[in-house]
Amino acid sequence: MQYNVAQLLMEPIGSTRTYEMVEQIDDLDDELEPLGPLVGSVHFLRIPSGVLVTGELSTAMQVTCNRCLFPSPCRYGSRLRRVFARSQKSPRDGTSVRMSFRAKTMTWKILRF
Repeated sequence: MQYNVAQLLMEPIGSTRTYEMVEQIDDLDDELEPLGPLVGSVHFLRIPSGVLVTGELSTAMQVTCNRCLFPSPCRYGSRLRRVFARSQKSPRDGTSVRMSFRAKTMTWKILRF
């Protein structure tokens, strides 16, 4: 999932964006068996140093019970809170700044193109 934050970085401090997320994670890992998509909401807040990203994500996975060794559904959830600092170059220079969520590694990265 990728979010373009170039416009947000040009707006005043305190500007926000909120997105609902539904991301298929079937190809996340061969050993994992997701029972549904990764769902949640992600909130972007413009701060003096860049962007504060907060959110809540959840999904369900089929796991093997350690006691009885039968498959069992299990819900997983995560809260996000990350600060992404602005790079030295300003987005006003014509380049775009994108922030992407890579479900495979469960990390956020800023990509500059």
